[in-house]
Amino acid sequence: MRFKAAFPTVFSVLGFILLFTPFQARSEVNAFGAPDCLKNNVGVLPVMNEQVLRWKKESKNQYKDRALIQGRSVRLIKTTKSHVHIEVQIGDGQKDQIEIIYNKEFGALPKIRGGMSIEACGEYITSREPAGGYQASPNGALIHWVHMNRKPGPGAHEDGFLVIDNVTYGFNPKAAQVPHFEFFQLPEWAAALAY
Repeated sequence: MRFKAAFPTVFSVLGFILLFTPFQARSEVNAFGAPDCLKNNVGVLPVMNEQVLRWKKESKNQYKDRALIQGRSVRLIKTTKSHVHIEVQIGDGQKDQIEIIYNKEFGALPKIRGGMSIEACGEYITSREPAGGYQASPNGALIHWVHMNRKPGPGAHEDGFLVIDNVTYGFNPKAAQVPHFEFFQLPEWAAALAY
């Protein structure tokens, strides 16, 4: 009986909260806590190692596109004050590596060693020559923006993520300034009204 009495109140409160909570369309979250890798916030990308290797070999310097890769870490290229650079093997060939650049603002990574399972979703760039004040990638191509975007909107980078040994990095809602719906929980006082 108490539930029936509280029913309209709970849904009024829930409706108010949802109305005033910033919301960006997102896909389902997988078992590692990472979302699907979206392109144009609509289409779900498959793992595309072969396509990325074609871009690396055939596209012009500074070609950009959205990418999702899976592979194994080869080595830590370098760590700077703000970023971690990881070399990842994504094919069988001797030169089938790509550089993954992770922004430390989105959380610490584990110690990188060879053979770690890697999945990265972000912005692909062919980087054989220096451009825009940046050095060329030692691997000739890179994926960066492998973290969520704290300022989503028109023209903004799409969310990315990095999964290392089945743990997701770069998609921590606590690091974001804008709350996202799938991580939203009712406050205790609102949840208590349903009981």
